[in-house]
Amino acid sequence: MNYEEYDVAEKWLIRMDSLSNTVAEGSGLPPADSDYVAGMNYLCRLRVAIGLDRPAEADQALEAYRHTEYAKTNQGRYDEALALLKMKRYAEAADTYEAFDDYIAEYSIELSMDNLTIYGNKY
Repeated sequence: MNYEEYDVAEKWLIRMDSLSNTVAEGSGLPPADSDYVAGMNYLCRLRVAIGLDRPAEADQALEAYRHTEYAKTNQGRYDEALALLKMKRYAEAADTYEAFDDYIAEYSIELSMDNLTIYGNKY
């Protein structure tokens, strides 16, 4: 997905579903890890749907993502804001970005131009 090859990425979503189901069925991972895998699966689905211009599928993936516990964490809210930007839902993204201040505080991130550049390039 980093190279916007969404048609190829879509094929891998089937494998991601299989992995997510295996984890959810009790692969020995702690519940937080299995919830994280599910959340990442929904975010991947969302990005592929956006890339393939399927807004209804993107909306469904976002809604499913919001039901994960990971989505309620500071990192999860930050990831949601990035997804909303990709969906061009700027007002919702702006509301969600207020969590970024909490994220910075939680992880004691030092704000500098270098760090801001890294975060900007990461997403």
